[in-house]
Amino acid sequence: MAKFLELYPNQGVDNRPTGQDWMMVPAGKDNYVRLVDGAGFSVRDADPKDRIRVSELKSGDRVILLKGDASTFSNDRLFRVRGLSAGPAQIIAKKGSDEVKIEVSVKKSKSFTVAYFFVQDAGAKSTRSTYTAADTDTWIKGLNDVFGPQANLWFSKIKEKDGVFVLPVPQMPEIIGPEAAKTLNAEATKLSKSGDIRIFLAGAKITSQDSAHASHVNGFYHVEQKIILMKDRAPDKRNPNPMLQTMAHEIGHFLNYNHGPGEGHDFYRRVGYASDILNSMDGSDIKIPKQRVLNWNGS
Repeated sequence: MAKFLELYPNQGVDNRPTGQDWMMVPAGKDNYVRLVDGAGFSVRDADPKDRIRVSELKSGDRVILLKGDASTFSNDRLFRVRGLSAGPAQIIAKKGSDEVKIEVSVKKSKSFTVAYFFVQDAGAKSTRSTYTAADTDTWIKGLNDVFGPQANLWFSKIKEKDGVFVLPVPQMPEIIGPEAAKTLNAEATKLSKSGDIRIFLAGAKITSQDSAHASHVNGFYHVEQKIILMKDRAPDKRNPNPMLQTMAHEIGHFLNYNHGPGEGHDFYRRVGYASDILNSMDGSDIKIPKQRVLNWNGS
């Protein structure tokens, strides 16, 4: 049976729930989709407002796009979808009475600036975190690899101090409640008022005041202060990038509250995924389903 599918995981194509295939295409740029068992099907866009341009990739372009994976999709037809203007569209494949389709959302680019604050206790010679300023570039790249292809959301550090600050604090408890978060943000504001997203690296010992999550908290988004606090996590075989996992998760909460309450932690179960960005198993496989994209990028 013919069906539109993603080329690679987490590249802006969503096939859940079953029968509701969808893809995100960035305005002014391309995304790609493959048609499985599509021999003999005619493929066209259903796009009266001219929001997309669809073209099939032939041999040379296939090799360039797929590189070493050309043989993997040898029986599939590949299509380039160009986003011309923001809004919904549709691609239809038809052969006789058989028809399959995929919904398309063309999304404008949205950008967010990030400021990192490395907490340092009074009198200490180094910050609480074992991570350093050099790691922030890796995190920003990782965030863009997750959010960019799937939602056309992009991140960069603020220009001031290259987005990285050492934050001396007189005393910070391990249990972080509203008052401690307020104090942290006030001290950070003395260094910089910039940053759509303000991330505090608080070291290996940090516990939420929320008793339901206190035993396993790796980070949290403080709604009132609009800041993210993160606990140091070391990579291992199961999770090679735990800091990106936590950071993407908490930015998901930021985006939810930036837009409205949004979909909760367990949304992925309702649409049939094993995990998604708010329940990712590790930092190398972070899915953003359709509804979260529509919530977070309303362009």
